[in-house]
Amino acid sequence: MRIRGMRAMHTCVFAATVFLAACSTEGPYRVPVSGAYPPPEFAHRVASPQVEVYWNCGEATPGVVQLDGVVHNFGGRDVRFASVEAVGVNAMGQSVSDSVVALPDIVLGVNQSSPFHITLRATGSEVRYDLYYWYWTHGHGFGLLGTSSVERQWYARNVCVPSQHVARS
Repeated sequence: MRIRGMRAMHTCVFAATVFLAACSTEGPYRVPVSGAYPPPEFAHRVASPQVEVYWNCGEATPGVVQLDGVVHNFGGRDVRFASVEAVGVNAMGQSVSDSVVALPDIVLGVNQSSPFHITLRATGSEVRYDLYYWYWTHGHGFGLLGTSSVERQWYARNVCVPSQHVARS
């Protein structure tokens, strides 16, 4: 039941983000990217079978954590409706803060990247920050338009410390 509720929440957050981005007069925040692959300006990286996520993590002001990065589609299919979420976790493993953003590019073609910028207001009890990312891609089988769409969700733990991150589904 919790997974269905989370999916419904993610769908609502995504729809609200897309609506607010469309109404914004300033346009989306753009992370400066060198154009090189892999992008050398990011300290952290995690990969799943379809995408790679690169980011930097830092404290903008006391109590405010920022993650700036890009999602890169290296797989053989388009990625649609990708979102990235940062979650602050306390010593008991409970989520105490979070912030989610939808990528400005609704469709990521093969070998295309899209930037993201997350600002997370910390509560002060966080001992680590986790990164969740999800996207839709075409699966195998038959759906309304000939192929079915499949939601993929991955996460990495403790994403603001220098280490090798492992994507988990």
